[in-house]
Amino acid sequence: MRDAITAGRFGRVTSAVATVSWWRSQGYYDSGAWRGTWELDGGGALMNQGVHTVDLLLWFLGTPVEVMALTGLLAHERVEVEDTVAAVVRFESGALATLHATTAAYPGLSVRLQVLGDAGSAVIDDDRLRYFHSKELAEAEAAGDAGVSADQGDRSDQTARVLPGGEGADTAHGPMFTGHARQYRDIVEAIRTGRRPGVGLDDALLALATVRAVYESARTGAPVKVADVLEAVKVPAR
Repeated sequence: MRDAITAGRFGRVTSAVATVSWWRSQGYYDSGAWRGTWELDGGGALMNQGVHTVDLLLWFLGTPVEVMALTGLLAHERVEVEDTVAAVVRFESGALATLHATTAAYPGLSVRLQVLGDAGSAVIDDDRLRYFHSKELAEAEAAGDAGVSADQGDRSDQTARVLPGGEGADTAHGPMFTGHARQYRDIVEAIRTGRRPGVGLDDALLALATVRAVYESARTGAPVKVADVLEAVKVPAR
């Protein structure tokens, strides 16, 4: 999906929808004194559960510029942080994204990320590519087959053509464990070879600054610029 975006196969990326719809019981929060606290948890549904999806959203859409957000504690007690957050993020490219995370969606649904462009779109659900359509690919296929149409009515799913053989499936452990294992392998390989890891310090810092901007916007009721959050951190130049 990242390769398709970079190659322009979706045309201009105009928007995205990112949602983490999970459930955590009251017992989950009561199981540790650190859970649900600003000091030790750093935040709620967005910081603890949703930050990985924030990171992926930024990897796809680029540099976030401004955030407007609301948060709420709607289904839990004795918790300092939010269990539900909804935000709008504006990116440097002009693209807009909605960002949603909750631990109040019983019995717990999926993590879903849609990237939408003026020449194609794709959907990831629980770390699996579920839908992919590029006008460029449709037109190429239509040119080689008179029986194939590439007009505006063609919304065919091209996933099987871009991911042959069910790539990414792990029926034994599931996508979450597969993703963790890939991250650890990448880090170990980066240490052994001295190469840059797939997710670097700058990537992590930007994701955290975006989360912080969400919380600041929810606290003040005003838009917050991500650059202002980074400036406040005063990270020394490297």
